Amino acid sequence: MSDEQTAGPPPTPLPVTAELGQLVAEPRAGVPPPSEASSATALPAPSEDPYLPVFIGEAHSYVTQYIQSADQKAVFLFSAATALLAFLHQDGGSVRWLKAPAAWGFLGSVTFIAMLALAGAAVLAVAVVIPRLPGSAKGLVSFLGIAEHEKPQEYADRLLRTPGTALLAEKAQHCYTLATVCRRKYRLLRGAVILETLGVAATVLYFLFARAGGAA
Repeated sequence: MSDEQTAGPPPTPLPVTAELGQLVAEPRAGVPPPSEASSATALPAPSEDPYLPVFIGEAHSYVTQYIQSADQKAVFLFSAATALLAFLHQDGGSVRWLKAPAAWGFLGSVTFIAMLALAGAAVLAVAVVIPRLPGSAKGLVSFLGIAEHEKPQEYADRLLRTPGTALLAEKAQHCYTLATVCRRKYRLLRGAVILETLGVAATVLYFLFARAGGAA
């Protein structure tokens, strides 16, 4: 028996298609290409998300801007409070309550409330701008942590050896630290606004009744 008679039928060749001058084997029916099969379910890891550095940077800038805004508002409140205190003192308001409380009268009580509230507002405004960042060990983001390095080269070497994900994590932690500082500033600022509002209202009453009494 010859080899041609004993050999089985020749294998069916895999169909091919020509695309861009190359022969590409067609995939089996019902089996999507690997890229299509995985693209629907694969998600980038958090550390590989390209938006993560952008988000952390925007959050850091957002908190920093709010801290600067709180300091600016505190400076304005302090200036207004001290100006009103100087006006009340020069107008003789201090004399009305620098005596026994029983002899204050209405104007003496109003002047005392005004000056006490304005002084408290000024103190809280100063407390807003006082730095209250916590002490830090050697770090890569906070100026306190950077200054803990003995030499500039030590900081530079550590920075270059730190992977990007670790840098993002440290900047995110610094965002939290700044946020706690910002929250304390705005709590003090809220108290300063309340006291200054009370002081301004009492100052207006003093001005109206003092001028009315003088005119009479």
